[in-house]
Amino acid sequence: EELKRMISIFRPRFFIPVHGELRHLVQHGKLARRMGVPQQNIMVVENGYPLYFDGREMHIGERVPGQYVFVDGSLVGDGVKVPTEGQRKRVRAILDELRRRAGDASRPPEERDYIRRLLRRF
Repeated sequence: EELKRMISIFRPRFFIPVHGELRHLVQHGKLARRMGVPQQNIMVVENGYPLYFDGREMHIGERVPGQYVFVDGSLVGDGVKVPTEGQRKRVRAILDELRRRAGDASRPPEERDYIRRLLRRF
């Protein structure tokens, strides 16, 4: 029912199910079709296939090579550390403060310009 509600609220022109196993994606696509999305505008794709839009149509590209990455606790794949929620909150707080300072007219122009250049990456 929630998926029906989302489709009826947003009334998408294109529909690409993205969450779940392939069988879930197929069922979600069928639901979108029953809700009025044209069949040619529904794409059920596996991981690794890019989709291209030209404003009127979408096309599936060639598969991009990739692999699954398994997460175990706070380590990903080959031992890459995943930030904790606390670390992510601190980063967000720092970025918010930098954005505030970048817009503070009482700060020296050089400092505001420097902060703006730093924030371009975020």
